[in-house]
Amino acid sequence: ARRYVKIVYVFAIISLIGYAIQLVMPEIFTTYFPKRWTMYNASPIFAYAYKIHQKRNIGIYGEPGLYIIVLMVALYFLLFFNKMCGFSTKESRKIFLVLLATVVTTMSTTGYIILLCVVGCWYLKKSAKKEINFKWFILILGVIVISADLIRGSDGFIWKTIIKKMFS
Repeated sequence: ARRYVKIVYVFAIISLIGYAIQLVMPEIFTTYFPKRWTMYNASPIFAYAYKIHQKRNIGIYGEPGLYIIVLMVALYFLLFFNKMCGFSTKESRKIFLVLLATVVTTMSTTGYIILLCVVGCWYLKKSAKKEINFKWFILILGVIVISADLIRGSDGFIWKTIIKKMFS
């Protein structure tokens, strides 16, 4: 489980870097890397989609849903088998934040639902042992929901209902 989480963590970092490049300078992928089917393959460690999923992090997979499966298994191992994996608290938090950011950038509704279920079950497990405060859970949940919406930009609920009205 430890090796799996570490491998997914490394690929998540690479995909976040690729995702950031894809948003800022997408012409890099279209210019320098060969076109295959419906995506430009940047390398064996990152794929860039140019027709579908253009502003979504797909990692090395052809669609975000496939990537979510891999990320959620790693997150599950990290949260529920942390002692078996042998990660320190600091290391666990760092990995959790990277995986969380990667899940948010996939913009997968199913991924968000699974994320809420996994984090919710983890919270219930921890709260039964009195290891976590309810305030922290609400804070984490709020950050996840707001981040997921803000990453959608002008298509997001917060943009359409709050920000757009403030500046129009």
